[in-house]
Amino acid sequence: MREFVNLRPNHPSDCNISVDTIVDGKSNENRMAAELPGVEKEDVDVVLEDEGVMIDATRDQIKLHTIVALPQNANRDSIRTSYRNGVLEMVFNIENKLGGKTVRVD
Repeated sequence: MREFVNLRPNHPSDCNISVDTIVDGKSNENRMAAELPGVEKEDVDVVLEDEGVMIDATRDQIKLHTIVALPQNANRDSIRTSYRNGVLEMVFNIENKLGGKTVRVD
């Protein structure tokens, strides 16, 4: 089984959370899953910030933290979250907008 935290040498009580991201083009969704074994649902905080999704959790006096960048075409208002069996799942809809503008060459 893969360990889900990475200890920072200067901060032994703080850990990073590993998050897997899957972009599903068929359903136009961006799915993120964070493994948080031993963490109760009440000890998990998810905050949408300008730079992405911030996840904070606490397990046995250990603080877990990460910020995950979102794709530019993720619809931030569509976030759906669930927490079951130690796995936090977040789902965003993806908007099918082209990000560029065609410029005429003279």
